[in-house]
Amino acid sequence: MFTSHIGEMDQEAERELETLSDFDARTRLGEVGGAFGVTAEQAQNLPINVVRGLLRKYLLASPPEALKGPGL
Repeated sequence: MFTSHIGEMDQEAERELETLSDFDARTRLGEVGGAFGVTAEQAQNLPINVVRGLLRKYLLASPPEALKGPGL
């Protein structure tokens, strides 16, 4: 049961991430990056796969609406 819930959360995280453009993903990581020790400037220079990986971890540790910020 717990594993099923984690799988559902992972699928929801993937759907949320798919809706973000690369620019929006980097912007959002800049907003929440403090959780990973990443500044907004660093987020702009990271490879997009790293940005999306960090956002995926953030989203899995947060409620689904956490990825949606102002203007996203």
